Amino acid sequence: MRFFNFLNCLAICVSLSACVQSDEDLRRLRTDMKKYPDAVAAAQKICVRNLTYWDLDTKSNAAIYMRTSKEDLPKTACRRILKALASDRLQASDFVALRRDGRFTPRMIAALRNG
Repeated sequence: MRFFNFLNCLAICVSLSACVQSDEDLRRLRTDMKKYPDAVAAAQKICVRNLTYWDLDTKSNAAIYMRTSKEDLPKTACRRILKALASDRLQASDFVALRRDGRFTPRMIAALRNG
């Protein structure tokens, strides 16, 4: 149950990709991320700020899952999801599944776990 709370809260990080509905949208988003690194940095700061306020149990469980410390968890989680978003490790179907079903795909979980 706590793990699912962690994944649902991590959806905040993925809010950057809320407009991704197709592979073309994802390509455009990746291009924009390269063009506007300041916007990506601002999104990462918001993500870190939001994850900082998680309760201690959620942070502990997420830190164990992601193999990081509780103190580094917000920064690590946000960095990993943005890195996966900028790379080709995630596809538009991953974001559609998250938005439509609230379901994290194995690729999303692997991106969080492995960085």
